[in-house]
Amino acid sequence: MARFGVAAKAFAAIVLVLGFSLVLISLLNYFKYEKTFSALQRSKFEVIARDLKAAAETGMNIGLPLPALKNMQDLITRERRRDEQILSIEIFDTDGTVLYSTRPGGAGAKVSPKLLDALRHAKGKAWELNDKDSFLVGVPISNNFGRLSGGLAIRYAKSYFDAELQRIGRELAEYSAIVFGISVFAAALAVLLLTRGMNPYGQTGTAISETESDETATGEGGDAADAGQGAAEDATADPTGDGSHDGKGEDVHAGGSNVVPLLVGKERERS
Repeated sequence: MARFGVAAKAFAAIVLVLGFSLVLISLLNYFKYEKTFSALQRSKFEVIARDLKAAAETGMNIGLPLPALKNMQDLITRERRRDEQILSIEIFDTDGTVLYSTRPGGAGAKVSPKLLDALRHAKGKAWELNDKDSFLVGVPISNNFGRLSGGLAIRYAKSYFDAELQRIGRELAEYSAIVFGISVFAAALAVLLLTRGMNPYGQTGTAISETESDETATGEGGDAADAGQGAAEDATADPTGDGSHDGKGEDVHAGGSNVVPLLVGKERERS
């Protein structure tokens, strides 16, 4: 039972680490994709806005004011029809009055204060605004003297962006689930292989062999110690170390036993 407890704990730890790692990697990939895709979308519509800005500034360079560029209505209408993501394109002056718009009846209206404030703080650079259902990319329009004459704003749908993020999120979740399943199976197989040679106390076969070797070495050391102790006792009994003392003792006792009967015999003959 202890062996199965060790295996279960090891498997649970591996599964926990795998799950946490896969979730973290999936989230990092998701946010990285969101950031990259958002930058690509903005770059795409910023290019369109700069092309229209260049067309407007070219007309102004020949001396026409921004409200007099009648061809700009056709240009923004054509760009609007090319891309279904574009909700509207508007060109407005520094007062916020819309001069050209792809929305019906949009010309003559006022842009939001937020958009007008972004234009005034643009300093010749493009800007981006986020609404609830759309994104907006804008660029300033300047005359040939470098004076700000107005701005151009392209509003594009956020639904396409959200749908793309949902798609990549589902794909990441599916791939992560597949990888997690394969990893869990491999982890279970690895734990079973590692715990196959364990005894009920959780020791592996290698640990058991090492323990037996230690016990054997301990036994052999004890026998050697006993043998050494016996040799020390023999050396104490026989200081010369050659065993001659025991032999002489035996000869003395043997000689003594032979001398006594001889003396007794001689006394009998005298009497």
